[in-house]
Amino acid sequence: EVAVVVPVAAMLYAAFWFEHSGRAKSILLIAGFSAGSLALWFGLRREALVLDASLSFMHIAREVFTNIPALFLYIGKMIVPINLSPLPTLKDSSLIPGVMVSAALIILIWFSKKADSRIVLFGTAWIILFLVPTFFSDDPSENTNFLEHRSYLPLFGLCLILLETN
Repeated sequence: EVAVVVPVAAMLYAAFWFEHSGRAKSILLIAGFSAGSLALWFGLRREALVLDASLSFMHIAREVFTNIPALFLYIGKMIVPINLSPLPTLKDSSLIPGVMVSAALIILIWFSKKADSRIVLFGTAWIILFLVPTFFSDDPSENTNFLEHRSYLPLFGLCLILLETN
């Protein structure tokens, strides 16, 4: 999952910090090559394996869209680690801590005098990019489990956002 997101995160990093330099071009070139390699790998993998029809792009997109509230679940557990579970689902977890933490972050950023919007946007994109691949399960007969250990890497984006508050 992380390998799929890293090229996109590198492109965002280049877009936010190296607008008009040679470094941006080299980062974008490497990220583009990585994305192309992944696309080739997925295409060859699809041809080589007999895939279940339930794993179509539309099914994955529908499941990701349905599980968007899990963003609040993860954000809440990053700051307020209560009601941890070995196999958490949306049905047995509360979104209230995540909604409260998200609202508090928005208020803190809104009233921060020195918040750099590029860093806040990059931190938000980092959280979303690294959490979205966890929003679907390859077994359609099961509920999607939102394992807490998958929030460790997105926590870096939350730290970036928190650093912009004063």
